[in-house]
Amino acid sequence: MMNKYKIILILITLFSFQSLLALRLISTSPAITQTLDSLSLSNKVVGVSSYCKIDKKVSRVGTSFSLNWERVLKLKPDYLLMQKVDDSNNLKKAKKLGVKVKEYEFLNVKTLRTSILKLGKDFSVDTKKIISKFDDQVTMLKKINFNKKVLAVISLNEKMGEVVSVTAVGSNNYYDDLLNFSKTQNVVKRKGYPTLSVEKVLKLDVDYIFIFSPHLDKETEAKFKKITNKKVITWRDYESQEVGSLFIKFMRSYYEKLSSQV
Repeated sequence: MMNKYKIILILITLFSFQSLLALRLISTSPAITQTLDSLSLSNKVVGVSSYCKIDKKVSRVGTSFSLNWERVLKLKPDYLLMQKVDDSNNLKKAKKLGVKVKEYEFLNVKTLRTSILKLGKDFSVDTKKIISKFDDQVTMLKKINFNKKVLAVISLNEKMGEVVSVTAVGSNNYYDDLLNFSKTQNVVKRKGYPTLSVEKVLKLDVDYIFIFSPHLDKETEAKFKKITNKKVITWRDYESQEVGSLFIKFMRSYYEKLSSQV
């Protein structure tokens, strides 16, 4: 005769499995949506932000800064998945409306890795394979010794058809981590993504300019190269703000292009 504790354990397991099957998630950020996809959890997603890309028809619930709460409530999510920020009105609103929230941080490589693990743990998904690939790419990057002074940018900003400023890569973000891993000298020390005028860019002592911009058109890139007269390396083969398996592919691309320059 089966032990009553074993029966209870089986019932709990079955209940948990059924709950997972019926799970309803709303993602409010491209980074979270892509990570869910990497972990094969897209089938649990019933709503996403206006900026998310997903290979299924789901409701759009606005942006992480301006959620359509009427749509959120109509979707009856088990969890609203949000990126962690210092002061979130959305978090306060969700608590007031009784919507359960799970927060994830995508600030730098460390928090990207932690968030992948946390998502897997939260929704009972094995993350060993993707974390192993993630760690392998970081290890590869650490083998590069690109001892050059670099200005890294994520966008070229135009006005009246002319490049007037750039959005640069500062410190404490995952692009800066890649620079540090590969022993590349980031000339911008300010935190985040500061805007630098072209005049400021021209005064910088740099060997290379890296551009991380999937949607940069070649005409704008050519204008910028002519203005700066520096060696420019551009990465277009990824989507900004997306992590998971796509970020791993981006790290690989970064490694291959940089290795060819050493």
